[in-house]
Amino acid sequence: MADQSHRPHSHPNQHTEDELKLIRDMRRRNPHAGLVVFWVKLRQRGYTRSVTSLYRILRKLGEPRKTLPNPKYIPKPYEKMCYPVNEFKSTLNMFLLHAVKDESFFQYTAIDEYSRFR
Repeated sequence: MADQSHRPHSHPNQHTEDELKLIRDMRRRNPHAGLVVFWVKLRQRGYTRSVTSLYRILRKLGEPRKTLPNPKYIPKPYEKMCYPVNEFKSTLNMFLLHAVKDESFFQYTAIDEYSRFR
């Protein structure tokens, strides 16, 4: 009369043996396919469950997660200026005239790449 588990031993919506066999066979044939690609291939063969239930079953079966390697970051070279910009002052004057017409003032900061003049 020992107290036993109250956990249910089955579920009405659990995967059938045919679905589990289909998942195992397809995983053996497609070991490097990602989860969504694998799910689409299963759907083409009659699998009707969602991606999350497939993920849960793959975890339960002990299938390792397929992780893609992160691409190595390669910084872009800084483009150095070869000559100063002559239109810098005229652009700044155009911004100031625009600000006076609207009667609201804004600060625009521009830096010349060649001379570092602000």
